Amino acid sequence: MQIDELVRRARNSQRVLEQLSQEQVDEIVRAIGKVVFDNAQELARMTLLMKLKWVILTTKWKSVKINHAIFTTLLKAKFPVEFSIKI
Repeated sequence: MQIDELVRRARNSQRVLEQLSQEQVDEIVRAIGKVVFDNAQELARMTLLMKLKWVILTTKWKSVKINHAIFTTLLKAKFPVEFSIKI
């Protein structure tokens, strides 16, 4: 999908959201928060892996092997994610 298409969809969504009541917006925000909370560990892993991929892609060739070893280790790691959210 092209950036122009993403921008068009975002603007269309914004127009729809502007018509909702505060209670409807609150419900949407709570639903998003619940999804984030329920998937916090996987989201943390994805964030870390995306950052690590950027590091690997932007480093000099010599350090790629070291970064790849770290990347592989982190891919298998479990992240202790503990926090609470009021839903």
